[in-house]
Amino acid sequence: MEEKSFKKFLFGVVLKTKETCWDLFKIMIPLIFLIKVIQELDLLKYFVYPFEFIMGAVGIPDIYALAWLGAIFNTCYMAMTLIAVFFNDYPLTVEQISVLGLMILISHSLIIEGAIISKFKVSGIYSIVLRVVCSLFFGYLLHITAQYFGIMQQRATSIFYGNVEMYHHTFLELYFAGNLAAEFHTWLINVLWWFYAQAKTIVLITFVIFMLFVLIQLMKDFNVVQKIDKIFKPFWSIMGISKRNYTVTSICYLIGLSYGYGILKEESEKSISFRKDQPFKVLSFLAIVHAVIEDGIIFMLLGASGWVVIVGRTLIGILVVWLLVRFIMPRLSERTKNKFLYKGA
Repeated sequence: MEEKSFKKFLFGVVLKTKETCWDLFKIMIPLIFLIKVIQELDLLKYFVYPFEFIMGAVGIPDIYALAWLGAIFNTCYMAMTLIAVFFNDYPLTVEQISVLGLMILISHSLIIEGAIISKFKVSGIYSIVLRVVCSLFFGYLLHITAQYFGIMQQRATSIFYGNVEMYHHTFLELYFAGNLAAEFHTWLINVLWWFYAQAKTIVLITFVIFMLFVLIQLMKDFNVVQKIDKIFKPFWSIMGISKRNYTVTSICYLIGLSYGYGILKEESEKSISFRKDQPFKVLSFLAIVHAVIEDGIIFMLLGASGWVVIVGRTLIGILVVWLLVRFIMPRLSERTKNKFLYKGA
C-alpha cells in the first residue's frame, strides 16, 4: 500500500472511529454515571423489575436487561459498554454471555434497521416482530440446552473484565448500618476504582472499534467478500435466494446492513429478480444475521462462544427463512402477505 493510500486509509478509519465513538459515548458516559448513582441509592432493582421474568427465563441476571434494551434502541457497542461496566459486580458464565450475546445480535438496532429494511418493500414492523420473537425463543432454547448438557458453565473471561475486588456495599447500605464513618474510606476507594475501571473500559472499547473498522475497511478494499462468495452460495440457495442476489447477501451477511445499504438499493433498482419475494427472503435472513464479523468479534471479546454468536446465529437465520419459505409463505394468501409482510404492495 502506497504512503498516500495508507494515509487516506488511516484517516478514513480514524474519522469513522471518531464519529462512532462520539455517537456512542455522548449517550453512554452520562448513562453510566446515572446508573451508578441509581445503584448507590439502591434503586436499580426497580428499573429492571419489569424484565425480571424474561431475564430469569434465559438465566441471566436482571441487570443485563439494560444492556439488551440499550442494544435494541441503539447498537451492539452500547450493549458491549454496559456489559463491561456491569460484569465485575454481576459476573457471567460463558453460557450466560453467549445467550445474552445471541439475543442482542438478533434484536439490536431494531428501529434503525427496521427503517432500512422497510425501504425494500418489506414491512419494518414484520422485521421487528420476527427479530424479537427469534431473540427470545432461541435465547431460551440455548439456555435450556446448555443447562441440560452442562456446557459453557465456566466463568466468562475478557480483556474488559478486571480482576479488582470491588467493595459491594452501597453508600446507603453503610449509612443505615450505622458504620458510615468507619467504612466511608473503603467506599470512597471503591468509587475511585470504579472511575478507573470505566476509563479503562472506554479506552479499550475505542481501540476495539478502531481495529474492527480497520478489518472491515481492508475487507472492502481487497474485495474479500466477493472472493469468498462461492462458499456461501449453497446456504443462500436453501432459502430460495436467486443467484443474482448471492453477492449482496454475502456482503451484508459479513459486513452489515448499513455498509450494504447502497448495494441493496442499487440491486433493487436495476435487478428484475429483486421483486417482492426476493427482498423478503434476503432481508428476513439479514434481519436476523448480518455483520457477523464485527458483531461476532465484539461478543467473543466479551467472553461469548464463537460457535454460538457466529455459527449458531447463522444457522438460526437459515432455518427461520427456510421454514418461512417452505411451510408458511405457501399457506398465506396474497392479501395477507401484502398486508403484513410486504410494504407498499
